[in-house]
Amino acid sequence: IGDVLVTEGPSSANIFAWEATFRAPGGHVAHSRSLPNPVHMACCAVAQIAALPEPGPETVNAVSVIHGGSRNNIIPTECTIAGSVRAFDPALQAILRRQVLDILKENGDPEVSTTIDVMSTAIDPTLLARFRRTVQALYPERGCRPLKKRDMIGEDFARYAQRIPALYFFLHDRPNGDCYPLHHPKFDINETVLPKGSALFAAFALAWQNETI
Repeated sequence: IGDVLVTEGPSSANIFAWEATFRAPGGHVAHSRSLPNPVHMACCAVAQIAALPEPGPETVNAVSVIHGGSRNNIIPTECTIAGSVRAFDPALQAILRRQVLDILKENGDPEVSTTIDVMSTAIDPTLLARFRRTVQALYPERGCRPLKKRDMIGEDFARYAQRIPALYFFLHDRPNGDCYPLHHPKFDINETVLPKGSALFAAFALAWQNETI
């Protein structure tokens, strides 16, 4: 607990998040053979998207939302699905993005909107080198440790990193006992590491100002 983790490459993934709404006239399920069904369209699209092969390492392609229908005897007028495409390599993300959009179009041509479109968080090497020295001076017994495996998280901070030199680090806070992942209803932060994080921010700001470390 409390290890400072850094990566020299991007610290977050390129993310394209989308939402697609399939629409149809709707009607009674007794006439389902002659009526287009937006739920069927959406499910066909989901199955095909889920079956797409990964174009390379460190890629994610997932549908995580589906809403449609109200009763078993009514064909609804619309069904909405949503998901995201993630990759550290923008070229691989572009491949998956095109494949997903093509599948959606082939299965009823729904109304598609982009909900998130953000690049990966770039790490400035000069800032990273200075940060490593700051951590070593403040916590010489551990220093900075490399992040062994990058998660496919997204980060709004990436927009800043595209405009100005930026740095991103992780402060390991895994507690003893049960540990629940991000977005789990039982997820909680181990607050014992927060003073260390605050000290790092303060020391790095002073080092940057005084250029003494």
